[in-house]
Amino acid sequence: MKLLAMIGLKLLRNIWSMIRWHKLRKVESDKMIPVDEFSLKSALTDVYAHFKWTMDDWTQLFDSMKPAPYLYNEYLKSRVGDKVLDDCDGYHTIVYHILKNNGFDVALLTVATDPIKESHTMCVIKDVDVVGEKSYRVIDYTSVSKSYSSIDEFISQYQPTVIYWCLDKYDYDKRRFVGVDKDEF
Repeated sequence: MKLLAMIGLKLLRNIWSMIRWHKLRKVESDKMIPVDEFSLKSALTDVYAHFKWTMDDWTQLFDSMKPAPYLYNEYLKSRVGDKVLDDCDGYHTIVYHILKNNGFDVALLTVATDPIKESHTMCVIKDVDVVGEKSYRVIDYTSVSKSYSSIDEFISQYQPTVIYWCLDKYDYDKRRFVGVDKDEF
């Protein structure tokens, strides 16, 4: 099961996302909404208010992720119209895009769980203090976790049991998601 999760998340998901959404990769972001540490919770609540969770259909296979600028623009349109329809990776991609473009060091965190149907994508913020110590906060929809000394510490406490996890960032030059080595984040 762990091998299948690793192959699906590490190898196939980003390639499939790039192929599946190739026509959307050229989309540029509209004007960015400013967000800082003090307005973070409010921004999460606003994105959530304009979002409707829907299951990926069969053409998206497992966790096909739309380009970050495209989803962000869909969110901006939803503020005056219909809600953004996507699942957890779509919501957290919007959050990722907003935070990244406001100077936060962020990545998408995807956990494959047992049972596999409860797998989930979240957003993680890396904070570095004045002496260079890293800590991590995980965003799960409108909830921001306490600080963890490592992502492994968060994973050890996550329920249901995590069988594999990975990090992704959106490469704005290549216009696609790329995997991130956990030791480099």
